[in-house]
Amino acid sequence: FDLSHLKTECTMSVNPVSQQLIRQLLPPTFIVYIAFVLAVKRRITPEMHLAPEFVNTAGTILMIFFVSICVTAFDPLVCYAHPGQVYASMRGEPSVLCFDSPEHTAMLAIGIAAFVLTPLPFLSVAIFAVWGYPKYVAMHDITFMKAFRYLFFRYEPSAYFFGLALLLRNLLVCLVPVVIRDDTAAQILAVAAIMVVSIVAQGLIRPWKNLMANILDGAMTGCILLVLVCGAVGGGYTASEATTQAISVLVVAAFLAMWMGLIGWNIYKQLNRLDTYNIFLCYDRAGGAAQARLLKFMVAEEAGQRVCLDSEGLQQFDAVLDTIKAKVQTLVVYLTRGTLTRPWCAGEIVTAFKTSKRVTVVVAPSFVAPAEEQLEAVDAYLDVSGADLLVQYGIAMADVRDHYVQIIAGKGCSHVQLDSEPTSTWHFRDLVGRLIQKPVESAPTLGAPRPGCII
Repeated sequence: FDLSHLKTECTMSVNPVSQQLIRQLLPPTFIVYIAFVLAVKRRITPEMHLAPEFVNTAGTILMIFFVSICVTAFDPLVCYAHPGQVYASMRGEPSVLCFDSPEHTAMLAIGIAAFVLTPLPFLSVAIFAVWGYPKYVAMHDITFMKAFRYLFFRYEPSAYFFGLALLLRNLLVCLVPVVIRDDTAAQILAVAAIMVVSIVAQGLIRPWKNLMANILDGAMTGCILLVLVCGAVGGGYTASEATTQAISVLVVAAFLAMWMGLIGWNIYKQLNRLDTYNIFLCYDRAGGAAQARLLKFMVAEEAGQRVCLDSEGLQQFDAVLDTIKAKVQTLVVYLTRGTLTRPWCAGEIVTAFKTSKRVTVVVAPSFVAPAEEQLEAVDAYLDVSGADLLVQYGIAMADVRDHYVQIIAGKGCSHVQLDSEPTSTWHFRDLVGRLIQKPVESAPTLGAPRPGCII
């Protein structure tokens, strides 16, 4: 929707300056109208909080019409050159000469004032809201969340910044005809580049709370790219040689910078071991989640070693297996009652043995080894659909059975037998010392072992 489609000149005789002024007064007038309506509503329902309702309602309207408002504000800056390149006219008002007529000076002043009055404050408030989001969430500030529902409620909490990203993207699109003049091919390429960055970011972040919304967002951005391509082909636009050379250099430079940056980042990670782990801890969430997290903390505290839990930051099974293959030194299997029934643990154990990783088995008192009959029918011993999952990743049931027999018998791996469930910090310090094969002294304030609990 373009505000120029209102065609106010059809109802009154106005010159281009007056027309520009009327169009720019529409957004602030509408905001004042919103404030009036909400004030009346407040009189009817006194329990309503006026400030957050006003911010949210006005923000929603401005979010919808942000592109239209920016386009009309920048209209005096969108010019095209006359033959001979001596004069230029406004593309929206060809009768007005750019930077060479009092009408254009007045329209330019109105456009700048309109941008400073509406889009710029709106964008500044959005930046403030995104910047302060973590702090206000930590403070449990419900008023803040209600005021900025229009900016946050459609997106996942981890992608709270995406609303601001869309505003900045739309602003860049509006600035393209202002920055690039008289070169339609270059304008199309610039808008296409912005959209490509947008669609890649959207695919990586997947900000929308609904899966279908993520799919539709990517599809619609792709359709915009197709429309740009069709417009370029059907319009017969050709770029000048200088434009073609400049864009080619930028594309090649961006491509090289991307690959050099990717290679450099991977080298940096390898040198600093940012994505490698000393220990990968395999456990059953029902019987060992609290113990696993405490072990991770204490291993990092006592030995400075990195520990990865199989449910932490690894949502895909193939990512878990790849991590064990390439980024792990030792697999620690914390055996409780349900550990060996987990298909993920089965896959982790098989992968560790097949890639010659060190394996340490911690046997808790609650662990009950599967009977020989259960091992023979290990696919039935695993959780429902566990065998199907493992087969999809090339893990045979025979391998699962053989390696289960190994860890139960203590063959090809280290064994740590717990005589009782660890119930105190001292017990865990002793267990950490046995895992890292180094004695760990208890803290001076602990003294002798004493009962404790894990929450």
